[in-house]
Amino acid sequence: MVLEELRQHLIDNGLELGEEDEERDLPMIAFDLLFAYDPAQPDAIGITGVLAMSQEVSIDRLGRKIILPTSTLVLSNLTTDLAL
Repeated sequence: MVLEELRQHLIDNGLELGEEDEERDLPMIAFDLLFAYDPAQPDAIGITGVLAMSQEVSIDRLGRKIILPTSTLVLSNLTTDLAL
């Protein structure tokens, strides 16, 4: 659900999205959603979202193409509102 909402938001804002298995000259976006729970704090939950962009680049000097990170956005929240 979160991934589909993010995908639609990117499309609505003019980004062209390719399929994961396509060979395209487009930046790659990865979205990870992580949860942390500690039994010592049963009413709390930690949530971290990581949106990372990487792109294949050519290094002429080495005659190689490699994938390099170009930007990363990390948001974290600690909450007791488990009705997310």
